[in-house]
Amino acid sequence: MVDAAFKAQILTYLKLSRKSLGFLINFHVPLLKHGIKRFVNHHQEIKTPLP
Repeated sequence: MVDAAFKAQILTYLKLSRKSLGFLINFHVPLLKHGIKRFVNHHQEIKTPLP
């Protein structure tokens, strides 16, 4: 289970860095593969027209 604050934080980082994919890793689980959560930011690329 991912805390809402961590979810908001990673989505904010993805938006600010203009990345579309990120992973949140929880090291406090018995198996590391159970602590990996993938996040996808569906932002649209804003293209500024050239003058």
